Amino acid sequence: PREDRYFNILTQAKRYDPEAAFVKHWLPQLNNLPPALAHQPELVSANGHYDLGCKLSDIYNNPIVSAKRWASGLKA
Repeated sequence: PREDRYFNILTQAKRYDPEAAFVKHWLPQLNNLPPALAHQPELVSANGHYDLGCKLSDIYNNPIVSAKRWASGLKA
């Protein structure tokens, strides 16, 4: 992209992998999450009601890429 544009990973994930199959393939611990949360597991609260079979913090801590520059990211 041009210098003033940013590749929006969340928009691409929503468009090309709406069921989060890729994420769930590589992180099967997220299989019980709805697709929007599988794409953004940092949005699951520590007391989330999803049965992940483990603490989410054991498999996922923080996003590697900051989505602050993306005006239209996915929200759960």
